[in-house]
Amino acid sequence: MWGDPVRGRGLGLWLMREAQHVLGNPAFSSFSRPTRTATKVPHTALLKLAAYQSDKQLGFKAVSKRKRPGWLVGSWEEPLVHGGDSTFYYLD
Repeated sequence: MWGDPVRGRGLGLWLMREAQHVLGNPAFSSFSRPTRTATKVPHTALLKLAAYQSDKQLGFKAVSKRKRPGWLVGSWEEPLVHGGDSTFYYLD
């Protein structure tokens, strides 16, 4: 997720949850990589990018803080649908 105009609005988290709704099944594991060019980013910054780990619904766990900082893995065993979920994301 890049793009300063939408940064800080929860769009990345919303998109990850949408993917979980659509892709969830008993054989599905999800991997999240912190950036496309992770080799040029300091390890401390990569660990901060792993903020999705704190979201209980996504269920991400760190792969390895030392060898793969910021990388996350989650087991999305079933699609999650909640009555209060909105269908669209509005920027304003």
